[in-house]
Amino acid sequence: MRVLVACSILLTIATLSPVLAETCSLAVVHCKQQGIRHSDREEKCAAAGAQCIRTGTFTGPYTGRAIHGFTKQ
Repeated sequence: MRVLVACSILLTIATLSPVLAETCSLAVVHCKQQGIRHSDREEKCAAAGAQCIRTGTFTGPYTGRAIHGFTKQ
C-alpha cells in the first residue's frame, strides 16, 4: 500500500513538472501548483515566469533547476 501511495505521489509531481509545459505561462501555473506549501509561491513563480518570458529559460524558485527552450508567452 505504501508503495502505491508513493508511486501516486511521484506520478503527480512528474505530471505537474514545468518540464512538461510548453510556454512560460504554463510553467508558472505548474510552479504555483507544486509550491502549494510555500506562502510566497505567487511572487516567486511570477518572478520566474517574468524571467522566462525575457530569456526562454524557466528557473524553478525552489529547486533552482533551469529548464531551457520555453515559448516566450
